[in-house]
Amino acid sequence: MISRRHLGPLAAGALLTALSACSNGGSTTSRAEGDSVVEEYPQAERQQFPGVAGATIQQGYVDSDDFPGQILVINVWGSWCVPCREEAPALSRLSAELENEPVQFIGVDIRDNDESALAFEREYGITYPSISSRESGEAMLALGRIIPSRAVPATVVVDPSGRVAARVIGATTYFTLSALIKPLLAEAS
Repeated sequence: MISRRHLGPLAAGALLTALSACSNGGSTTSRAEGDSVVEEYPQAERQQFPGVAGATIQQGYVDSDDFPGQILVINVWGSWCVPCREEAPALSRLSAELENEPVQFIGVDIRDNDESALAFEREYGITYPSISSRESGEAMLALGRIIPSRAVPATVVVDPSGRVAARVIGATTYFTLSALIKPLLAEAS
């Protein structure tokens, strides 16, 4: 019998194997990092990002189409999600460090209420906009071509041309996300 603590790494390995089997034989880079799977796509294989938009938990509105020519970092999260809490400091730190670069972070809060989501953002110093859980259904439908609907957390990195450059299924880290974004900065200039 498999113990619960071994289930996460086994699931990540199975997911990586399944994703590799589904590849089109191109040069997509996939790797497991802890309980997460990271995939990078070469320029020639990148698909168009469908875009996300909606009212934010900060009482505003955000539309990914309002940031042409910028790198987008779309993070799906929930205040109830333990791995989301683990990755939040990295997202907050990196978004602050890249504040003067052509990079826009957008959160997609799911299965949550705005009060809990705002408390989460305050706790971790997150200042970028997050689509409210009340409106995240359409965003998740759009993201459904890129990430599994139950993947929380998940992060999608979009290149300056509006194409999906990478995705992380599971919690990301500062170093992983930084390594995915930094090469795209050259494409943005």
